[in-house]
Amino acid sequence: MPVRAWRRMRGLALMAVGLAGAALLISCGSEEPAPGPRAAAFARWLQEQQQALAAELAPALERKDPAAIQAVLARAFRRAAARGRPLPGVGVLDAEGVYLAGRYQEPGRPRGVADRDTHRDYGNYRMIKQVREGAAAATGKVYFPEGPAYLAAFALRRGGRLLGVLVFAFEARDLKHLGGITPREFLALKLAP
Repeated sequence: MPVRAWRRMRGLALMAVGLAGAALLISCGSEEPAPGPRAAAFARWLQEQQQALAAELAPALERKDPAAIQAVLARAFRRAAARGRPLPGVGVLDAEGVYLAGRYQEPGRPRGVADRDTHRDYGNYRMIKQVREGAAAATGKVYFPEGPAYLAAFALRRGGRLLGVLVFAFEARDLKHLGGITPREFLALKLAP
């Protein structure tokens, strides 16, 4: 067989294999698997927490009042602890993504502990940026000196205007303990209504 014919046949064969592979990838990737029951339940729980906090936080966010935001979060932490399902770390950012206030869980402290490390700008973090640009919610993974954190960010709106972003922060062990899910399942959660 002449070299030219061989090259042409090999080229056609490679193109056919490539097209078949692309078709397989497209068909496999076109539908995401439905979340498992634990992941779906965890997503509902997160949405419930966001909805419960949104109305209480709105007036304090409009005033950009960190003390009032801390008071709302302290009450929410106490209620969650009384129900036996404590909140993870919770932070509140303004509409530009600047950290105004937050609390995190500590054993024996049902109101949580106020995070004093505020005024950091998280506005360019991917999931925060998505929410600031119009998404109702987003998840993501960030790296802090203490290790990775898994974040669920929710838009806090009033009258169509973005007031701020409510962020729930988890360590991998929190995801397993609170929701029975893996970090990969968390990152695939669909949180928007």
